[in-house]
Amino acid sequence: MTNNSNNADDKQLILLKAYKRQTARQEKYLLFEKDYRSNKCRSILSLDDINDKNINQVDNSADINSVINKNNLHKALMTALQELSVIERQIIDECFFYEDVKRKTYQELGKKHNISRQVYVRKLNRTLSKLRQLIEQHFDEF
Repeated sequence: MTNNSNNADDKQLILLKAYKRQTARQEKYLLFEKDYRSNKCRSILSLDDINDKNINQVDNSADINSVINKNNLHKALMTALQELSVIERQIIDECFFYEDVKRKTYQELGKKHNISRQVYVRKLNRTLSKLRQLIEQHFDEF
């Protein structure tokens, strides 16, 4: 019985060492910032280099806040789309996620549903406003 408990302790110790190695590697990652003056990239080796006054242009595309906001917005959009009715989801798919090479007109899409172009556009606008409200509700939750 002591062999089994020793093996379990050894496995936990090995896992703990592997975890410590992994976190140590993660802490050593370099931060990269683009220097647009000569189309070259330079690496920033420490946080002190980021605060350097010589950096005139900062690449905001990799800003952590914008990435988090985009992820939260995507989650809010997915949950809002799930709350729409089947017809509303179908209208959104037809208008924005069409599979054909040539995009169909509202008149063609209205004929598909046996309604006029004006009614189809009105349904689309109502669906978009409903989707906007749902996204705002869910975005506040994240």
